[in-house]
Formats: sequence, structure tokens, C-alpha cells
Amino acid sequence: MYKKIAIIIIILAVLGVGVLAYQQSHKTTLKIYCAGSLAKPLTDAAKEFENRNPDVKIEIESHGSAEAIRQITDLKKPGDIVAVADYDLIDKRMIPKYATWNIQFARNELVIAYTDKSKYKNEINGENWYQIFQRPDVKYGFSNPNLDPCGYRAVMMIQLANKYYNNDTIFENLIAKHTSITSVANDSGYVVYAPSDLKPDKKVMIRPKEVDLVSALESGQIDYLIIYKSVAMQHKLKYVELPEKLNLKSTKYEKEYKKISLVQYADTKKQVVKLKPIVYGITVVNNSKHKDLAEKFVQFLLSRDGQEVLKRNYQEPIVPAVSTVDISKIPPLLRNFVVPKK
Repeated sequence: MYKKIAIIIIILAVLGVGVLAYQQSHKTTLKIYCAGSLAKPLTDAAKEFENRNPDVKIEIESHGSAEAIRQITDLKKPGDIVAVADYDLIDKRMIPKYATWNIQFARNELVIAYTDKSKYKNEINGENWYQIFQRPDVKYGFSNPNLDPCGYRAVMMIQLANKYYNNDTIFENLIAKHTSITSVANDSGYVVYAPSDLKPDKKVMIRPKEVDLVSALESGQIDYLIIYKSVAMQHKLKYVELPEKLNLKSTKYEKEYKKISLVQYADTKKQVVKLKPIVYGITVVNNSKHKDLAEKFVQFLLSRDGQEVLKRNYQEPIVPAVSTVDISKIPPLLRNFVVPKK
């Protein structure tokens, strides 16, 4: 009797595993390429979306934003959604060949992150951080300005700091002395040049995307990290808030920001980016095999529930979201969540 029951239980277990395997193999997979700072919020959003759509599986691959776009444009990998930390990258590098529309959906700001291991942690503040950075025993990091918006924003913010603090030596002492990155004044402001070989010395650590540097900060390899506030909060890092004119959150200083640009030379391709407030963009790839489903995921992200996911991850949603293209190009499913760009 007991043997028969045991056999039945085993058979049912085997059948259950088989059914689960069948269900998994027959799910529709959405592929998302995203900025490193979006990895956590998009992973959480994907889980909620999958719970509501059991026949869907979402794969998320994070890179520096420029590198995320390259997965589609240069490497020709299959994908459905691209979400980046600088909306302008989609406009300039994907539209119209690889995408038709682009939606601004979230904001962020730069902070100086640190830990209890950081030297001079009890002294640093929003007015003296650049002086702390210059001390001989202090090490700091930022992401690669050729690959990641957080990196080129960090470098251009430091150039902007020259004017803010009325000190012409800040960029020279923090960037030019310790990397091959240079800056040249022009009629309107400054042009920063970031060669493919950045040559950081022992004082500066540079990695492909900002989240790659978090472990180095936590382990004490570096003392400070220029990073997005949302990422610092997600990792429970201590941080110093920068002055409003330098944190790149507000649109009030957009005209001032645009006076600074950065020339990238990644993969021998010359690209120019201008300093702007930190605004994220998202699109569905033109050749997506699951375009309707991808648009449904974007709809969820723009909805109130999706906004709550962003907020839980310390990311500020833009409500309503903003189209960077003619509103007629936005899929009908998304138009109730989007307004035209002013």
C-alpha cells in the first residue's frame, strides 16, 4: 500500500517537473538592454510584470548606456527594449534606423558616495569635496566617459565645478593630472576630450559602468565614487549631495550645462555629447520580434504601478513621461502616459 502511494507521489513529482519545464520552454522572452543604474529598478519591474503575465520571461542585460545601444546597433544582437541613462543617446544613435520613438521617463542626480572606510569621511561636504579629492592619500572613481553617461557627466561636472567654485585648477588637478582626459576652452565654454585609452593612474579608478565601482568603494580600494543618487541609496552607501548647479538634476541650468561638451573616441568612432540634466530614455527596437509585448512592458513601467517600482528604487519618475519625437510616432498603447516635449 505504502509502496503504491510512494510510487504515485514520485510519478506526480516527475510530471510536475515536466509541466514546469514545458511551461518555461514555451514562455515568450523579452530582452532588455539597459543602463547599469536601471538594472535594479527594471529587474523589480520585470518580476511584477512576469507575475501578471505568467507566459512571459524577461531577460535584462546591463551595460554603460552607450554600450547598451551598441548591442543593437553595432553588434546586431536580438533585443526588444533599450533603456538608457541619457535619453539623447537613443535620439542620436538609434532613431530612425533602430528605433522610431523615445520616451523620457525618469530623472537622477550625481552625488559623491563613500563608506566608513573612506579617508576624511567626517570632513567632506558639498563645498570641499574637490579639495578632499586632491589630498595625496585619497583615491576616487568614476565610470568610463566613452561608455557610460555617469562617467561623461562626472567628468564634465568637474569641468563645470571650475566656474562654480571660481577655481580654474579643479579639472586640471582631478582629471587631467591623473588621466589622458583633457579640456580646451572655446568660444562658448569647454570641450573635454576622452581618448579611447584613458590611462588612469593609481589615484583614479575607471570602470565600464558606475555600478562596477561599487564593490571597489565598499572594499576600500577607493575612498569616493561619483555616482547616481539612486544607486548610492540602493546600495545603502553614505553620500554627499552636490550643489544644485552641479548635481545635474534641475533643468534650470540647462543653458549653462550646454556650454560644456565631451568628445568620445571609443572604438575609434568620434562622438560628441553635451552636458544636460540627467534624464533617462526608453524605446522599443524596430526589429523586435515581440513589439506588442515590449510596448506592454513599457506601458507598465509608465503606469502608476511602474512609477512606484521606480520610487522604491529611489529613481524619480517623470510624470507624465515626455516624448522626444512627434507624439504621433508614439504607439497608441502608450500615448495616455506621454506628453510632447516642449
